[in-house]
Amino acid sequence: MLRFFSCFLFILLISSCSETKEQDAQGKEDTIASNLSTDSSSSKTEDPELEEFKVNDAQKKGIMLNIVRQYCQSIAEKDYKKLESLFADSVNQYAFLKNTTKEQIALEMKRFYAGKKDIRLVADYGEMKIKDYTLNIPIFISWEKYKADTQAEIIFDKAFNMVSFTEKPYIKAKEGDKVKNWAGKYVIEGGRQEEAFLEITAISAKKLEFSIRLAENGDCKGTKFEGTAIILSDTEASTTESEDCKMSFILEKEQITLKEVPGCTAHKIACSFEGIYTKKSK
Repeated sequence: MLRFFSCFLFILLISSCSETKEQDAQGKEDTIASNLSTDSSSSKTEDPELEEFKVNDAQKKGIMLNIVRQYCQSIAEKDYKKLESLFADSVNQYAFLKNTTKEQIALEMKRFYAGKKDIRLVADYGEMKIKDYTLNIPIFISWEKYKADTQAEIIFDKAFNMVSFTEKPYIKAKEGDKVKNWAGKYVIEGGRQEEAFLEITAISAKKLEFSIRLAENGDCKGTKFEGTAIILSDTEASTTESEDCKMSFILEKEQITLKEVPGCTAHKIACSFEGIYTKKSK
């Protein structure tokens, strides 16, 4: 009996050590898992590093956003184990380091930030731009009396490990250019057909005019709404209280996320204008 109990304790100790080693990597895996679909019919490889996650644009954006948050937090808190876990084993480039490893990146950042106080990294998520697995986002870095505004280009592999991270000086766009970013035709696609259309028909410095139409979609077919929204910032706009349907617009270059306030009378109860509208190329 005593011998059996000793073996049981030994197994528990081994299990505990194994869990401790995996904790840093688990944070990023949890971030990815929380943004992925829970469809049980999806097939997955046994090795998470080789798995090509099947994600839609909204999920991809959420995963990348959370990884950037972890990156900024890990440097600010000098948690270099967490920083290391965000990169692939082999990294093409990180700052001036080329063909390097995640371990070397962690060591270099530990050396670079040694002795520095009040470290802050703030990412401007409203300015993030995503194309395939490449993310461009401004990151503002500061410590004590130092400040730097950078534009980071981050390339991920299919398992959302960072394989390249380069920076250049961030140059703020002119206000006129930002207003123009709203212009265009946008669409929500679903299945084999386009489900909803959004067009920004006119723009000024303070407001935009728009039209929305629901396509072939059962009882909602052909539902249309035209209105005016006040531009609140470079990336936000909102309809006025007088509109039949009060809604907010969040702009992220090639996409507009539209959210309704409950009580919209411009469509049937079962219908909705909400969703992520992607800009049409032509």
